[in-house]
Amino acid sequence: MLFIMAMALTTTITNALDISLDNTISLEQGTDCQKGAVYRLGTETKYNGKAIDLLLEIMNEDNEYHTLMNKACLNVADGILNTFLRDNDEGDNRAFMDFKISPVAKGTTTSLPVDRITLVGFDLDSTGTATTDTDDIYMKSPTKGYVNSTVSHVTYMEGDFGDGYNIRLKGQSSGDCSDSAGAPDPTCRGGGIASFGTEGANKVDYVYLRVQNDNAYGEESAESKSARLIQISFKKLDIIPILNGTDYGDLPASYGEASHKISIATVLGYGDVADDDSNKEHHSINADADDNASSGSKGNFDDEDAVSIENQEANTSTFFMKIGDTYTFNIGTSGNGYLNAWIDFNGDGDFDDDGEKILDEKAINSKLAMNTAVE
Repeated sequence: MLFIMAMALTTTITNALDISLDNTISLEQGTDCQKGAVYRLGTETKYNGKAIDLLLEIMNEDNEYHTLMNKACLNVADGILNTFLRDNDEGDNRAFMDFKISPVAKGTTTSLPVDRITLVGFDLDSTGTATTDTDDIYMKSPTKGYVNSTVSHVTYMEGDFGDGYNIRLKGQSSGDCSDSAGAPDPTCRGGGIASFGTEGANKVDYVYLRVQNDNAYGEESAESKSARLIQISFKKLDIIPILNGTDYGDLPASYGEASHKISIATVLGYGDVADDDSNKEHHSINADADDNASSGSKGNFDDEDAVSIENQEANTSTFFMKIGDTYTFNIGTSGNGYLNAWIDFNGDGDFDDDGEKILDEKAINSKLAMNTAVE
């Protein structure tokens, strides 16, 4: 039987970043639409009180849109980054652009790592005929993978897609759809979230992204003025239309059922959306079945990253505690809500005994970090 005399619980608020573009874009260096071109995307966003921009560098490309149409291959409208693809060279009909996107202090090139970057792809579709293939987005190891739901027809794929890309979001193949921020059509929307950077959690200094269509009309196409449009948003609200799933717990069945609707506004952990468990519970003796759920069309991943004990992650460590000692539990949260927590002190397979609910409707908000003593 384990009895702990006192614990200190620290609630750390992750102020999950919502990046809203201000519709300005400027070419900072290089040649428009060519490899090496760097663009500044203005934003309306501040992070820790500092105004930010996004620097977008074209790392590689095979895209004849600019030369064929005599138009910019990138623009920003209604807070959305528009990317235009068209193939017109010999060989395959593929068109793509690779981007490195970095948050920086406004008006400078000074890196300003942020807690996370949300990437949402709009209008990922096709013509529904042999004229074009699907509009696809590729990512390099997004922290929490793909956010999907039963309403989205975008296909999640894992593998080696070349140039370090290991996640592919393949657009719906059943034809054209009309998806926009003002009129969402979640059947052709998908996305991912990055919350780890080169210096660790909640320090994202850049992300890599590819937009591609494997049959973007081609050299011989009679539709000489046609092109593919893939739209990218960095706003967390734009991922909400595809969030209709449920996240379940994985404690043994004796503890009962625990679940919650997936939300991007109030989150436990590093500020990422929880995984969609496809309406299935994951009861397991060691409470690890949800951790081990493989990735798939519902975007499953180990999302139990909210709690640490004395700076050790609770879901990856075995921690022994002594009677009478005081321990610090750190619980990461994002957004406004109420926090409840339980510990089965006597190990009898339930949370029904006196004192086992250690937090009861504790109000949290996105501005304050709180300490709570539990006797």
